[in-house]
Amino acid sequence: MNEKCIFCSEILSEQILCETKYFKVVFDINPVQTGHLLIIAKAHFCRLDLRL
Repeated sequence: MNEKCIFCSEILSEQILCETKYFKVVFDINPVQTGHLLIIAKAHFCRLDLRL
């Protein structure tokens, strides 16, 4: 758990729809459309490298 991470500190266990050892799935608090979900990685990254 990282205290600076809003996903680690703000998500309550009853808000989690699904959880694996790598990800958590929750409903978005400001959904674009009904059923909008967030898939959140449990690992923390300082950046994503999208180069293939």
